[in-house]
Amino acid sequence: MKTLSMANQQRRLASKIRPALVLLALISTSIPADARLSTADFTCSDVKDLVFQQGAIVLNTKNNSVFKRFVADQSFCLRDQRVQRINVPSKSEKCRLRYCVERQNNGN
Repeated sequence: MKTLSMANQQRRLASKIRPALVLLALISTSIPADARLSTADFTCSDVKDLVFQQGAIVLNTKNNSVFKRFVADQSFCLRDQRVQRINVPSKSEKCRLRYCVERQNNGN
């Protein structure tokens, strides 16, 4: 009797784990790394709105080869980082966005 009960328990556990594994496999294979949004696909105004709404977001900035994490403000950077601005391409014009960089230690 115990072996039958143990087999039932294993089948129940497998039936609960299997859907999660399938979902994880689908997520990891269905979104390629180069499928991130590109700043060049939006107007500058739309890109800035997207960054502001998300707070921090990784966007493609040049032919699927350069990705940066843009932030709405300093609060999205680590304590040892500061905000720097960079011009990125957009549909409308060059767009100035913020991103985090390491603070320079001046030896003090």
